[in-house]
Amino acid sequence: MEVMESARRRGAGEWAARVLRLGLLAAAAAFLGVYVVVALLRMRYPFELEWMEGAVVDHARWILSGRPLYGPPSLDFVPYMYAPLYFYLGALVSKVTGVGFAPLRGLSFAASLGCFVMLFLLVRRETGSGFSGFVAAGLFGATYRLSGSWFDIARVDSLLLLLVLSVLYVVRLHPRPVPLLLGGVLAWLAFLAKQSGPLLLLAVPLAAVVNYGRRSLFLIGGALISFLAGNWLLDRAYHGWFSYYVLHLPRGTLVSLWRVPGFWTSDLLPPLFIAVLIAALWLRHELIRGDRAKGRFYLAAVLGMVGGSWLVRVHSGTYSNVLMPAHAAIAMLCGLALGWAGRSNLRRLGLYAACLAQFALLVYNPARLLPSARDAEAGRALVATLAAIEGEVYVLEHGYLAALAGKRTYANGLAMRDVHRGDAGPASQRLRTEVRRAIEERRFAAWVLDSRASGDFLAGHYVEGGRVFDGKDVFWPVTGMRTRPERIYLRIEDAASQP
Repeated sequence: MEVMESARRRGAGEWAARVLRLGLLAAAAAFLGVYVVVALLRMRYPFELEWMEGAVVDHARWILSGRPLYGPPSLDFVPYMYAPLYFYLGALVSKVTGVGFAPLRGLSFAASLGCFVMLFLLVRRETGSGFSGFVAAGLFGATYRLSGSWFDIARVDSLLLLLVLSVLYVVRLHPRPVPLLLGGVLAWLAFLAKQSGPLLLLAVPLAAVVNYGRRSLFLIGGALISFLAGNWLLDRAYHGWFSYYVLHLPRGTLVSLWRVPGFWTSDLLPPLFIAVLIAALWLRHELIRGDRAKGRFYLAAVLGMVGGSWLVRVHSGTYSNVLMPAHAAIAMLCGLALGWAGRSNLRRLGLYAACLAQFALLVYNPARLLPSARDAEAGRALVATLAAIEGEVYVLEHGYLAALAGKRTYANGLAMRDVHRGDAGPASQRLRTEVRRAIEERRFAAWVLDSRASGDFLAGHYVEGGRVFDGKDVFWPVTGMRTRPERIYLRIEDAASQP
């Protein structure tokens, strides 16, 4: 009787495990599928999904005009204080498709799919389980809303994460001299995508030294040679302006002290506490009782990706997109933990149920991530208004709108503020003088300012000529800072002549 009862319980447990396993596969597939549908629906939206996207399009347009990305800041153009890789890849795609949001979003979408594939491949290779790899990819896909629905917009973050995951894959699974050397080069490319790239990988060379000994010199040497030689060549090519924008100006960003604990108490733990607990338990097991080399490597990976996200998040002006590496690291460790379940039915039941509960906590309404038909209509009306103005129009934060209206684009307002905040020297002063002279000479027929901007700097030369939108609920970005073009300022003499 006891044998029969034991067999009955074992059979019931295996049935429950199969049900939970199917639930996990369905949840992972659903979140991945919803993301793909949302991304495809948003890809051809002709206006910004996030308030800085338009300036990224302007960067691609500037590069395709044959002018260098980095140069003295001027009223014509000031680049963002970001590394160049995404801008040049975006320009390359735009050269084939035409300048606009679709090629840049397509680049980010492709990179995000690459992130899912890398998570799947890495976890499958470590666990021998395609199921574990698929759940890891799906769990990362489920964090789409948590990181600001940022995977597919015209920003660099998905490309950065793809390069970081590629470094982890190469270093962990192909620890031979040539692949390790390639890993060092990929680490430099991650820096060229975004300056935080090396921070996300900072602990990986330490794990490589412990696990691989002298072979780790290929990884470290490849990274150092690439950084030193590559950055030196780039600085020479841009006559010192590469370092000015990529290394010097970012030092001016400030730390918001409330975000130091807020990363843990608000950003990471509340929505992902189950996944974090699973990841921590798996790491503890590997470091104490399991494969210590594996445990050391993934501890280094998670310290870099979670710790790097934390160190970036504490700076003022950052958004939840910087959480993407932390989310990917936690999803990766959860997938590895599923492989750890092995033949233990009790462990499988516990892990499967916990992961399914984590998926349930991440359910969101995808409709809220889509711009409406009214948003598109309001955007088209704004472009028509700009096109009807005789003369040049300076759309301070959204130059792409001027381009859609058949007019020239000029330096982005945020990029200029970054120069003034990070540099008190001659370059910044020349830019101030150029802007002030353009205002005094009334060079532009109109200025368009955002809802959060003051028009005081235009006083005496321009006056407010009206609001851009009649409605209060249209044309807001669906992610990032809540701002939109709000007020049009006209030359004093033009405003006075209007009836």
